[in-house]
Amino acid sequence: YGEHLWRADPHLFDFLTKVDPMRKALEDMETLVWVTGRRRSQGADRATLRLVEVDPSDGRVKINPLANWGKEEVWGYIKQHKVPYNALHDQGYGSIGDVVTTEKTAPGAKSEREGRFKGQNRTECGMHVAVSGDSVEQMHKRSDIVRKGYAWEYAERERCHEAGIKQVTQDNFEKVVIQSKENILLEVYAPWCGHCQQYAPVFREVAEKLRDLPSPPPGGGGGGPKHTQGLP
Repeated sequence: YGEHLWRADPHLFDFLTKVDPMRKALEDMETLVWVTGRRRSQGADRATLRLVEVDPSDGRVKINPLANWGKEEVWGYIKQHKVPYNALHDQGYGSIGDVVTTEKTAPGAKSEREGRFKGQNRTECGMHVAVSGDSVEQMHKRSDIVRKGYAWEYAERERCHEAGIKQVTQDNFEKVVIQSKENILLEVYAPWCGHCQQYAPVFREVAEKLRDLPSPPPGGGGGGPKHTQGLP
């Protein structure tokens, strides 16, 4: 699915790394009831959490025994009973998920989960609260399109390299494009876009022609552009 799916499609990223694996595990174990550690004191979508609920997506019962607990009660229990915990909590992380959705919680933050999903206009990954209107079947179709797109891109990179096209990513875009003093022909595309895939041979043909232009004399300026191809 590429190295940057979490940037290009965060909902699909969470579906593939969290939501779907959990769904499959619950089905494999024939789970009817499962227990979560969510609390109302965590705020946002969890503020009205009930002790017992039925998940509308699959009909399973969820029990939330800590729903009425606050942060102080949780940490009091941890210290009293010497429960192991993630060392990142001691470094200022109030809530810990994966690397791409976790930041330190600001001092004095109203919620311990304020460091999660920053800038994404959501507070959940989708495992407990739906964050996308797509069904499981729709998400699987979407993931298949993206997977095939990145498989196409892997092969396309080899062809682009042969044509003299330099790959640009979000990580090196400023250095290669913004700070460049050369003429640049830039193509920005999505690997899973059918139109982008159809245009790729045309772009390669143009790049090959520009590549073969004679170099300008020293100090003469002009000449063909440096060829680059932007990635999502």
